[in-house]
Amino acid sequence: MKKELVALLVVLVSITAVTGAMVTATAVSSDQERAFFSDDDDINGSQLSNPNEPENFVKIADIPYYTTKPEYEIGNTTLFEYQKDSLDNIDSDLRSSFVLDRSETTDSNIIKDAHVTFLGIHGGAMSLARSGRHGSHALANTFVIGSEGTVLSHLDYRIREDIPPADYCGPKDKDTRTRDYDNDSVVETFWIDGSQTCYRYSMEVEDTRRVSIGGRSFSGEDTIQYTGLTSNSKVDLSMRGSVSVRVTETRIYRDWDPRTRYADGWSDGYWDSTTGSPSLYREDSVSLSSASYDTLVTDTGDLDIHQRIINVNNETSHIVLTLDGPRGNNAVRTKHLMDRLLWSHLTIGSGTAFVDSTWRTYSARQYTQARRFTESGSNTIHSPPQVPRTFLIGTDRRPTINPVDRSSSVSSSQIIGFEGYNVTLPQTNHSEVTIDPSVPIEYSRLVIQNAPGNVTSLRTIHGKRVEVDVDEVLQYRQPNVSITAVSDNRVKIHVEDPATNQPLGGRQVRLYGVDPNRTNPNGVAITDASGDVVGERTNTLVRARVQQDDWESPTGSVFYGQTVASRTFLPNVLLLERAHSLLETILLVAPLVFLYGYIRHFGLFE
Repeated sequence: MKKELVALLVVLVSITAVTGAMVTATAVSSDQERAFFSDDDDINGSQLSNPNEPENFVKIADIPYYTTKPEYEIGNTTLFEYQKDSLDNIDSDLRSSFVLDRSETTDSNIIKDAHVTFLGIHGGAMSLARSGRHGSHALANTFVIGSEGTVLSHLDYRIREDIPPADYCGPKDKDTRTRDYDNDSVVETFWIDGSQTCYRYSMEVEDTRRVSIGGRSFSGEDTIQYTGLTSNSKVDLSMRGSVSVRVTETRIYRDWDPRTRYADGWSDGYWDSTTGSPSLYREDSVSLSSASYDTLVTDTGDLDIHQRIINVNNETSHIVLTLDGPRGNNAVRTKHLMDRLLWSHLTIGSGTAFVDSTWRTYSARQYTQARRFTESGSNTIHSPPQVPRTFLIGTDRRPTINPVDRSSSVSSSQIIGFEGYNVTLPQTNHSEVTIDPSVPIEYSRLVIQNAPGNVTSLRTIHGKRVEVDVDEVLQYRQPNVSITAVSDNRVKIHVEDPATNQPLGGRQVRLYGVDPNRTNPNGVAITDASGDVVGERTNTLVRARVQQDDWESPTGSVFYGQTVASRTFLPNVLLLERAHSLLETILLVAPLVFLYGYIRHFGLFE
């Protein structure tokens, strides 16, 4: 089991608690079979000895899984392996036909109960959109598919019991004569020649099937690979098949010759044979078709991805990712959704982590019974082999960063901001399914802090990989901030680049203890061209918080982070100034006082 798939399952379990190439088929257990059905009764967890095991957990609660993981794995069995295995388990032979609920049967003279039935698409899912109050919803009963994938189909038929007939031989014919060949005056009958014609039959049955998607045709067996679809308009998907039977007859001519001149029976001779050329005995054919289904290729939709990297140091960086696709002013409507490239997750770094999107799928059974037709009639088959169909749902949730491997840590990474648009897509699911689809979100911007790497690729909801480039790299710097007294109660806050020492004008500065001379309409101080903010001090403590750039739309080649500086001034600057003047006066008067005292003491002027 792939490590990343194990991790995905663990992540999906937590999601539920909050809320949402052909391979060789392998045999699956009943536990694994249960894991792929979201439409059966849930089991009380107390009945299970290991409820946290993946194949047991899904018995307690239905979980949605990522659309880009159609190889979704339970107990080393993928969904596609189970689909293929259940398709292979449909027992079929020339004398019986296994008919599903949606099968449309066709008869001919020789071929009976023939049909070709569409079962689903590996790499696609049925939309759960429902009809709105104002008419049919554009995506209701529509398969959303990728530009390449695999169509699952079932073709079956039976041949009449009497076609072809069993091999057989006609009666033996003999020629005899009479003669008294032993001269006893009695006429004897003796054999002179014999012949027999035998008939050998062989039957050739050939069946073909083709799937047509938007006018393009692809052929195959029970799994039909398709690729190269480019239209993102809603198109028809249909299947056509044919069955032809050709029965040939070969005649074998046997000739008997006597061993002696006068033979008295078959045992008194020997046979040789000559085989003729095969000739057509009977032939027949039927043409088959399935119902038509609406499909939409979303892999070819439009989505412009812009990635801006903000390097903090050699180990961490911040990412601003913009995803611009068709939308309205405040919502993504169905007409926009049909033109958008829908994504499932973003790969970060070399696969260390991923960011998930709004889209999920679940699988459910398609039928609860089938019928088997034979020459003697038909009988009902309960719980027939299943080829589960997948269904697309949207979940309204905050995007998260998930580790691919449980041993890797992304604890310091987080999405600190995102924007998106609600998708106007009413949804409804199977009544037995415990997953509640809600309003999906098409994210337009994601801001990732301390990302473990760049976003390297995007996966569409059908698994197609789209490379994501780095469009812009910014350096992260924290400005230098100084606070100085200008005069009296006036102070100056100076902001400059730490690398170039150039003043930074136009920076927003939130102040405490200072009434700035100039502010913007929101009352926030702005540095002038010299990188300064000047104001009257209103407190002994002055604090300046230089705001960081806008994560969502930074400008220039440098991203300036937030810096805080503070300074405490003495309580009364005027008192200190007066004390200074008094000291100067004392120093000036003190010598005069001393001289006056000296003169008085010695009476120099008496």
